[in-house]
Amino acid sequence: MNMKLIDCCNHNLQTFGVVCGHLKTSGKNLGFHEEEAEDQRKPDAWCNDCHERWQFMNQSEIEREQWEEICDFKVVCGVCYEKIKEENQTVNNFDIEVLPVEKIENQLSRQEYSTMAAEYFPIWVPDLYVGMISTLETQIISIESKLLNVEEALKVNLSRDKTEEWIFATSTGEDYWTFDREQNIIYYERLGDEFVTKKMNIHFDQWLQLCFVLQKLDRIQEKYLVTIALKKALQQSFSIINPVLVDHFKNII
Repeated sequence: MNMKLIDCCNHNLQTFGVVCGHLKTSGKNLGFHEEEAEDQRKPDAWCNDCHERWQFMNQSEIEREQWEEICDFKVVCGVCYEKIKEENQTVNNFDIEVLPVEKIENQLSRQEYSTMAAEYFPIWVPDLYVGMISTLETQIISIESKLLNVEEALKVNLSRDKTEEWIFATSTGEDYWTFDREQNIIYYERLGDEFVTKKMNIHFDQWLQLCFVLQKLDRIQEKYLVTIALKKALQQSFSIINPVLVDHFKNII
């Protein structure tokens, strides 16, 4: 596939990118946010002001068009693009820090039960899970994870024929998470009419850390466009939890 080129008055024939008008004309240290382009050209880029403005103009196609009009995007050659990037790129502070499990436990909603959970759970589920779930409400942590309380977990699992796995969480859709007898965590993702299984190779404490990172990602995506820097920061957080997650969730955004 031939890459499209433009003729720059300063740099002759070059690949090209698109930047907001502020980046092209307004100076330095404005911030630089990139969104991957579908073709082989440079990514689209915009400044901090345009980035913040997006959260107030992202509810409809009309608002998206208005946002693009305000950004006043301009085509620049690849050399100019890299110079603009160098002059304006600042540190991106994404709140996707990996929390210690102790801090996560303090953020979960509690509920008292009249029955002892340990009496009903299989002996092979993780002790951390049993101890934690004994006092928890069912709660949505992220789009991909709804941790079931004692009553819901018992109801779901005691009605199943498949006894070699234990469902401990679902998504906000039809996906669900299980432990097997070796305490492996397995993710069942609904694709069409079937469930696709994915063995995660992580422990329950790492699953909790993963879910709270995904919770932060959900909140970021409610306000902002997904940028290359966000993707890199997310992959770094996954790697801190367990490097296997980088491959499992490389296309999550």
